[in-house]
Amino acid sequence: MTASSLPRVERDEDGTAHFLHVCSWGKEVLAVLPTTGDGWTWTEDGGLTPSIQCLGCDTHGFWVGGDVPAWRPC
Repeated sequence: MTASSLPRVERDEDGTAHFLHVCSWGKEVLAVLPTTGDGWTWTEDGGLTPSIQCLGCDTHGFWVGGDVPAWRPC
């Protein structure tokens, strides 16, 4: 994975969402997003809701699904 492909969300075999981005200190960061209870929810097309925001660097956006999943900044 390269910085040019970030931010992005990956889904593991258990359905857990992993948010990857380059945080303000220049390092790639992986955050596990809870997908149970009041956490994030996978949409039918492979997107994730609600939006994602890093509290460290304020990166904020949506992971949208479809034919070409992509990050959409807010």
